Amino acid sequence: MKPNPDKVLLGVIAAISQHLSPELQSPFAHTTVGLSQSLLMILARESDGLIDRLINETNACAGIIQDALPLLDDTLRDEARAAISDLSPADYRLSTIQGLNDRVRRALIDVHAAVEAQSSAEAIAMNDRIWQELKTSTLRRSGVAR
Repeated sequence: MKPNPDKVLLGVIAAISQHLSPELQSPFAHTTVGLSQSLLMILARESDGLIDRLINETNACAGIIQDALPLLDDTLRDEARAAISDLSPADYRLSTIQGLNDRVRRALIDVHAAVEAQSSAEAIAMNDRIWQELKTSTLRRSGVAR
């Protein structure tokens, strides 16, 4: 048998609903189990597309950083280049992909702060582009956009 994470999580949710919930006596226990079921449902929905979303988000942010390099001072430009220099994961474990995403998003925060402090037309356009990606990323994470 090859376990499928989302199906396993849905099975656990069903087992809790059918077998555990009816046995609970206190309102606190019902609330705690209900919250646990909600969290398991979120994990089930996210599990299939999580790696894909993280890779797409990392690439989108890295592209923005690459295009923002001319707007950065030498020190930040070097740091930003380093953050996006090697995005080939050593493996496709969630922790590895999440680490790449975290690194690039940290760099994007620094780039964004530097761009927001500028008043050139290029900086204003880059600021708008960064905000658009942040909005799109939020929609991706909420499941509205894929």
